[in-house]
Amino acid sequence: VLQCWEWGELKSRTGWEPLHFCVRRDDRLLATALVLKRPLPHTRRSLFYCPRGPLVDPTAPEALGELVACIRRGAREHGGIALKTDPAVPASEQSFAAALRQCGFAAPRAAGHGFGATQPRSVMKVDISRDEDDLLASFHSKWRYNLRLAARKGVTVTTDVSPAAMDVFYDVLQVTAERDGFRVRARSYFQ
Repeated sequence: VLQCWEWGELKSRTGWEPLHFCVRRDDRLLATALVLKRPLPHTRRSLFYCPRGPLVDPTAPEALGELVACIRRGAREHGGIALKTDPAVPASEQSFAAALRQCGFAAPRAAGHGFGATQPRSVMKVDISRDEDDLLASFHSKWRYNLRLAARKGVTVTTDVSPAAMDVFYDVLQVTAERDGFRVRARSYFQ
């Protein structure tokens, strides 16, 4: 979803300019990237960010180099001085990481440093299509214990987009971020 056209349009309301790059051959899309451009204050420079991208057809790995060349041309045109990516590729997929390094990308420094350190280094997925008992059985025993304890203590999950709920959410987020050592976006981002 973070590479779709609509995400770029949404981000355009928060100070980012969406730029779209692609590599096509014979009407076949081989690689694409939504790059978000953010101007740096008091300069003619900008930062480029490719959230959960770029996307490259695995049958055409050479298209990554072509796509990066297109993005570099766009960076020259738009005053881009850095491009951050966080592709949606499993950590075990070393060939994509090697291809990124060949294109000049470097692994990020420690969390909390530099541009965009609010994004998680890893994203985990849980298949929730299974029934609840099977799903719980797949969890670590401590996670199951904590879930059951929360239920006994009366913790519930609700949907609430009221200003009061936003205050509670943001307060909990800030406490969690401080405890676990990550940065959070401004309240206005979530609003």
